[in-house]
Amino acid sequence: MATHDDPFDGWSDLVEAARELGIHPQSLRRLIKQGRVPASLFGGKYMIAREQLEMFKTNYDPKPGRKRSARLMVADTNAPPAPAPSGRPSFGQWFDIVEAARELGIHPQSLRRLIKQERIGARFFGGKYLIAREQLEMFKTNYDPKPGRKRSARLL
Repeated sequence: MATHDDPFDGWSDLVEAARELGIHPQSLRRLIKQGRVPASLFGGKYMIAREQLEMFKTNYDPKPGRKRSARLMVADTNAPPAPAPSGRPSFGQWFDIVEAARELGIHPQSLRRLIKQERIGARFFGGKYLIAREQLEMFKTNYDPKPGRKRSARLL
């Protein structure tokens, strides 16, 4: 009596392979369509050779992008303190965009533009821009909220 080997013994289907990689099956399907994972369609199902899957698994990072640990390694000594236990931030000498714009008498979007143009120094911390009181005071002394050609004294 001859024993029959399973023809798909060295293969995984899409769901098994996704489970092994730790990703959603739809993500694996997208990787297959992008040509990053070699797979064969058999009976309407994607089948992936186990050796190919292992090779892909050694180089694949399921969460691409900048790693959190790399961001935390760069310590910012001028960063504002963490939020107070009450949940409200205690920035002290730091203003967020809205507060700084109110202090300058301009719209927050105008202040964002000035930050992008590097006309005022700000730090990006906790998902928003923060401006030090000293920066704000220094900028206030030199800032003209209505730039452009000034009317001469003769015309007045």
